[in-house]
Amino acid sequence: MYVSLQGHPNPHTLAVLDDIVGAVKSLPEITHSSNGLLLCQCISPEVVTSRCYLVCNPTTQSYKLLPSRHLPCVLRAFLAFDPSKSPHYKVVVMGLYPRVQIDIYFSEKKMLELPNPPKIDRVDKIRYFGECGGRLTLILTNTLSAMAFRILEMEKDYWRWIVKFQVNLGPLISVFPEWESTIHYYSILGFVEGEKDFGLVLTI
Repeated sequence: MYVSLQGHPNPHTLAVLDDIVGAVKSLPEITHSSNGLLLCQCISPEVVTSRCYLVCNPTTQSYKLLPSRHLPCVLRAFLAFDPSKSPHYKVVVMGLYPRVQIDIYFSEKKMLELPNPPKIDRVDKIRYFGECGGRLTLILTNTLSAMAFRILEMEKDYWRWIVKFQVNLGPLISVFPEWESTIHYYSILGFVEGEKDFGLVLTI
């Protein structure tokens, strides 16, 4: 259910989800949201490797089924929608096919397979995949506990990836000396981008 923030006291159910269940014979799982739209994933109860994605608008109680793809292992899927800039949205899916592949669906009715980032031979090298400043961003390491990593950015024309930053977290040991004698576990949560600077949000 969802609750209005405009002063209406009663919560509302997403009746459109019942329509989705009837259409795809599977219970949708909401995996991401963006400015009022929901990205849902449906997995077939009979064949777990069979799944589909759809974008749902709770306000209009409508949904759009994305072109079906065989997605045996999805690593990340997210929705990008900014109505102040465009009435259209994008859905980006990273998965194994069996190699790492990134697909982007444009609501203007086309699917594009993006160029593969360099040297991704193992899933654990991918430390972050998302959006920063309106562009797709990917962070790659050599190993799960590597202190150094590359931040790659997809060009606006979706033609190639470029290395935007080379980062080394080694200097953090002077702030967290106990980190030197342990495996360097950390998670990258996101970015803080200003007019002249760029920062990472980490958990250690």
